[in-house]
Amino acid sequence: MSVQYDEKLPPHNYEYAEKYLGETKDSRDKCLSEIYKWFYQLRAERVEWFTDRNPLNPEIEELLDLGLFLPLDSKDVNNYQVFIIRTGVHNPHKHDQNDVLKVMKMVLDVVLYLDETISIYGTVAIFDMKGVTLRHGLQMTPTIIKRAVYCWENYACKVKKLEFINAPKHVNFVLDIFLKCMSKKLAARVSVTRGPSTVEANLPKDIGGNGPTYDELTKHWKQKTQEKAKWFAEQEQYKMILEK
Repeated sequence: MSVQYDEKLPPHNYEYAEKYLGETKDSRDKCLSEIYKWFYQLRAERVEWFTDRNPLNPEIEELLDLGLFLPLDSKDVNNYQVFIIRTGVHNPHKHDQNDVLKVMKMVLDVVLYLDETISIYGTVAIFDMKGVTLRHGLQMTPTIIKRAVYCWENYACKVKKLEFINAPKHVNFVLDIFLKCMSKKLAARVSVTRGPSTVEANLPKDIGGNGPTYDELTKHWKQKTQEKAKWFAEQEQYKMILEK
């Protein structure tokens, strides 16, 4: 797969990429081709997350309405994109965990598509565990955890920090499995607290910040995701071409 990169960003972004990531103009096309190949291969392997991703389907719309995965509308002090992942907002008796992860990755793909700089500077994920029950924890089987961690470590958005807030004691066993599945580098970037977030960003009011509420962010990203219905259909075709 041959891909030619079209430079659209201001020069300082590419200067950062060269200085901190070792990425040059000459290497960019080759790296991009490899990323495309790997990303579509992942889609082919993880069909439970990357097929039937129509954001207008009632089942997916219902999960979008919950606000499972909420990118903030501004970056943190290090220019990292911040995501809020609400691990306890879905009904574990009704919603399959793979469907939850599918919708989370749909929103992630949209924000990565809309903001190319995220793949340059990196991301911070805040897992708000308010409302997490033992049943939620049991949904996260070792297999699902291993696959989720693999995606975090290999997706085109470098993870700089994973912060778990409002963490109840009864999900410690799940967090322990997460840590065991991670590389030492990623595990060192994990923090767990039963207090407020330590991320320096315009956080939602729901977790003590002054930014948009969860409800406002949910409506915004539902709209943005549904606007990309045609784009999601095109991505399905690319995956199927690779499978052949």
